[in-house]
Amino acid sequence: MPAISAVIIALDEESRIAGAVRSAEWADEVLVVDGGSRDRTVEVAHEVGARVLENSWPGFAEQKNIAATRARHDWIFSLDADERVTPALADSARALGERIGENAGYEVARRPVFYGRPLRFGGYYPGYRVRLYDRRRGGWNARRVHERVVLDGPTGRLRGDLLHHTGHGLEADYRRMLRFTALAAREAAEAGRRRGLASMLVRPPAAFIWRYFLRLGFLDGTPGLVAAAQSSLYAFLKYGRVWEMSRAGQRQRP
Repeated sequence: MPAISAVIIALDEESRIAGAVRSAEWADEVLVVDGGSRDRTVEVAHEVGARVLENSWPGFAEQKNIAATRARHDWIFSLDADERVTPALADSARALGERIGENAGYEVARRPVFYGRPLRFGGYYPGYRVRLYDRRRGGWNARRVHERVVLDGPTGRLRGDLLHHTGHGLEADYRRMLRFTALAAREAAEAGRRRGLASMLVRPPAAFIWRYFLRLGFLDGTPGLVAAAQSSLYAFLKYGRVWEMSRAGQRQRP
């Protein structure tokens, strides 16, 4: 079977990087590419056996593509520091054997673990994403946020889940939201999309209703409520920032 490199990009992930590396020990190589962490991310990654390289942070998609080129093997399993490969998913990847080349890449189901509780509802799962791919036949698109792997060839699907551990405290979640909505808004503005009052009025409550009621998020208890509320807040911040950018652009015009 062709060898697989598990590749993790990281930035100030001291508390999470060890778990990600250990969950990827089934791979032939575990590579961590650090973007300039100010905590002990690099030291911890070394301690748990990863090969560690450093590259100044250029953005999510760019860093993932750079990391893939630095791997020792052509088959890449891309993993974030707050994600964990389950034994079932690792077994599914290893079981491909020589058949791995039948596809350019493979999707995996991504299950959120929100404040320690796996979410069963709310429309988050299975959320299939390509995570195992041949770097000669694909790579990450150029989006600023919510980047995806684009492949030149067919896509297969692996069994087992990739666990995404989210919910790190309301203050930390809010700071993360501010960072991601800034990127999403800038991307929308660069694409020429404009949003105003209607988007800020309609999109946030629609996001909450869809997650909490239509996709049965209320069955996940309090975590389901918090997750739906955060989806609503994310929508408001994103479209509010697009509106803010459009106003700033109008003021700068002669």
